[in-house]
Amino acid sequence: MKSKTTMKKVIPDILYHYTTQPVLLSIVQHRAIWLSSKWHLNDSAEGEIFNRLARNYADTLTIAENKINEVLASLDQFEFFVNCLTTHGDMLSQWRGYAGDGKGVSIGFNSEALKKIIKGSSIGLLYPVTYADETKDLSKDLLNKLHKTLISGGDKPSVDYLQTLGKERWAVKSKAFEEEDEFRLILTPHLNDSQVAFAGGAIASRKFRATESEIRNYYELSLSMIEPDDLIKEVVLGPKNASNLGVVKQMLASFGFKSVTVKRSVASYR
Repeated sequence: MKSKTTMKKVIPDILYHYTTQPVLLSIVQHRAIWLSSKWHLNDSAEGEIFNRLARNYADTLTIAENKINEVLASLDQFEFFVNCLTTHGDMLSQWRGYAGDGKGVSIGFNSEALKKIIKGSSIGLLYPVTYADETKDLSKDLLNKLHKTLISGGDKPSVDYLQTLGKERWAVKSKAFEEEDEFRLILTPHLNDSQVAFAGGAIASRKFRATESEIRNYYELSLSMIEPDDLIKEVVLGPKNASNLGVVKQMLASFGFKSVTVKRSVASYR
């Protein structure tokens, strides 16, 4: 079986997060972003695609079923929280799906700032999504990590390898989502971690909120150690966003974001 041998995808200078206008206001006002739990993502197959492909790969190595079961079960000791980003700042499908049907915004984050926040962390990762429906679609790098995990430590998988797969497991999606060209800011805290401190001074805190139908958990990641104009480079207003450009610029400047480019989407949508 041959896998892709492409080099690791380069993280672009700006990564965009599609969201609503209240969330934009909250991010710049509190200098923090939310990372959603795995239970509340739009793709119901999150994590399961990796599990299926890992089982298929284990079969090619004639790995005992109990060993792959143990590896996959061990990954569940790590929770998963994510903030979804993309390389595209003005994409119609993203406006429809993630930004209030075009009434919201896309926020262009400086990727270097995001990397700085989680630098040196064993539970944080900024990583491109792999789009895979078959084992051969997985990168050679990911297959090597899976291979080492399956054959390491006799009967017990290596904790280091499990920690790595515990994050990358959640960066594998079906090819049906490939046009999104997604990157993910991922946290994999242990089940009882209410707060996580990063070497650069950032703090991620477990929080809860209520919707009409359920209680949801998430992590709030502080971005206050990054200067505002080093954090956000661009804000794009969606095709149905009625905000005045000048008012948006004033709002951003009032919270210290004085050099952010603000522009309208060129997408035609109503």
